[in-house]
This record gives sequence, structure tokens and C-alpha cells, in this order.
Amino acid sequence: TTNKKLLCEKMNQGKDILDFIEDLDIPVVAAINGICFGGGLEIALACHLRIASPKALFAFPETNHGLIPGLGGTYRLAQIMGKKAFELILNGNMLDAQLAKETELIDYLSDEKSSLEFAKDFLKSMIEDRPIEVIKSVMQAIKNSTRMSKEEALKSETELFCKLAVNVNAHQ
Repeated sequence: TTNKKLLCEKMNQGKDILDFIEDLDIPVVAAINGICFGGGLEIALACHLRIASPKALFAFPETNHGLIPGLGGTYRLAQIMGKKAFELILNGNMLDAQLAKETELIDYLSDEKSSLEFAKDFLKSMIEDRPIEVIKSVMQAIKNSTRMSKEEALKSETELFCKLAVNVNAHQ
């Protein structure tokens, strides 16, 4: 039981790191160029957007070894893929980048050899010339949509809007 307790503590620390990434109030983009299996896929799932090159491969091979994803991968994958998560996790098979895009595991398929430049340009197009308060407000409002009731999320969105609007009007 000491080994189990220690292992669970380490896994919870790993989940805390991925929760930290997911909870950041700035967008985090995973740029995936090659093999993205197991824990690497769990890290990518914690990011807000995933961009992959055509040569990228994805899998949760844990079930082939008597395990399951243990860093929140089952939860995050189900949030993204719905019922398709059963198949991807239970069969342990690989998805190529095209199928990953079709199943919404990834958001964008770069047309370049490397997804990193594509990801940088994409992120720049979203945030360039936008005040950090706007970026943080968008991130918060979207997170609220999955963590609050509709009424609470809409109330918070209005509050975020009004806070920004007062600042915009004050600067004009």
C-alpha cells in the first residue's frame, strides 16, 4: 500500500501540472510533429488547442499494458471526442494526423512539415494587438461555460464584458 500511495501522490502531482496548464488564463497551443502517445497525449489534451503536422501519430497504448490513462486523459478525451474516446482508449490503436483531425482530437492540421511555425502564426493571429485583459476575459468566459451553470456563466460573461467596456470608454 505504501507503493500505491506514493504512486498515487506522483500521479496527482502530474494531474496538478496538467490542470495548471488547462487553467492558465492565456491560450496554450500544443504543436505536435511526431509521436504523441500516453502521457504526451495527456499533456496535449490539457492545452487549449492542438495543431499537428501530417506525420503526427496519436495513441493511448496504456490498455495494451494493463493500464489506463492516469493524468486526466480519459476525462479530457471524453470532453473533446465524446463516445469516440471509448474506442481510442480501449483499442490502444494509433490515429494518424488526418483521422485525429476528423475525430476532433486535434484542432488544426498544419500544411507544413513542422507544426511549430504554424502554431506560432496561429497563436499570433489570435492575440496580436489585443489587450491582455481581453485575452484573459475570453479564456475565463470559455472556461466558465464548462464549469458553471448556463445562468452563472452568462452572468459572469456580462460582468467581464462590462469591466472591459468601462475600460474601453475610459480610454476614448
